[in-house]
Amino acid sequence: MKMSTGNLIGIVGGLLLIIGTMLPWISVSTESLNVDVNGLTMGANLIGIPLIIFGVIGLIMCVIGGKGPGIVGIVFGVLAVLLAMFGLILVTWIAELAGYGGVEDVVTTGFGTYICIIGAIMLIVGSVMVLGQKKEPAVTQTPAPMPPTQ
Repeated sequence: MKMSTGNLIGIVGGLLLIIGTMLPWISVSTESLNVDVNGLTMGANLIGIPLIIFGVIGLIMCVIGGKGPGIVGIVFGVLAVLLAMFGLILVTWIAELAGYGGVEDVVTTGFGTYICIIGAIMLIVGSVMVLGQKKEPAVTQTPAPMPPTQ
């Protein structure tokens, strides 16, 4: 099976989505400790686990190709973008709450959040490209013609 550009973009997007959940989403620095929280442990696994599931399903749909899998890939890519954006908003909200306490804490958004958003967008782009792709027909061999009879 030959991989098209759409297949490859979707596969890379799905992999970035999976990897991004394991990278730091939020970093908290105080005088006494530094803590990084990844997407898997953030929100009691309500963000990381679904993002991994969306990434795996979208990746598989991009490998399969065609109209139906392309639509499913788009749907899961959009869900992943929405969930990753919710995670980004949640991290920003936590950072603002920490600032109101008057404590000398530094709360920053980790790069895992952005990797997930980029991966989800790539998954959508790859799925759209796969959507217009035609499946290759199965190659059948025709039998050789009969030799002329005398």
